Amino acid sequence: MNAYSPQRKPPLASAKAPPKRKSRLGCVVALLIVAALFGALIAGAVRINRYLAETSYFNNGRISDAVRVYEPDIIEAATANGIPEYVLVLEAMMMQESKGRGGDPMQASESHYNTAYPQTVGGITDPKYSIQVGVTFFADLLEKAECVSPEDTDNLLLALQGYNFGDNYIVWARENYGGYSAENARVYSQMMQQEMGWESYGDPEYAASVLKYIQSNQSQ
Repeated sequence: MNAYSPQRKPPLASAKAPPKRKSRLGCVVALLIVAALFGALIAGAVRINRYLAETSYFNNGRISDAVRVYEPDIIEAATANGIPEYVLVLEAMMMQESKGRGGDPMQASESHYNTAYPQTVGGITDPKYSIQVGVTFFADLLEKAECVSPEDTDNLLLALQGYNFGDNYIVWARENYGGYSAENARVYSQMMQQEMGWESYGDPEYAASVLKYIQSNQSQ
């Protein structure tokens, strides 16, 4: 007699949950984040490239295009002041002063030759006028320093440092040291800093920095 063995029913297949649809909003947010990060990287790269292009250590002292744009105005002002042979010197000065940026690329606002704008830092807002004032002031300094040509390096450095410190430096350096030196520029800066009660006074390395730009571009 056969024993009855009931058939075993196969287990019921578990019902699968329908696949979840990805949120469109989440995708859009993710794309926006990626785009923002990419944009930030590009902007950072542009800033770094601009810095490298305008920093003498990385560009071998090249005069930037932002300064070259003003070359016609510099030539005009230099010619009007009787110093057309100093165009490269003036471009090098603008590189050190502002790299050609802003409304006062020659940083000439505080000069007594500035009679159209406030004689305060950033007072001049017209680049062409800034160049006219800066070149006129520098021509005066060249005369006071008795500089006869751009190749008269000792007196050129004296005039250049006077552009940064003011023309009183030229008189002081001549009377106390016989002319410019990197050391007496530092002494004058410290002396004026104490006298004025300021945290700093000028850039004692200004003349040397401008000279590097001049020498780097003489062969170009």
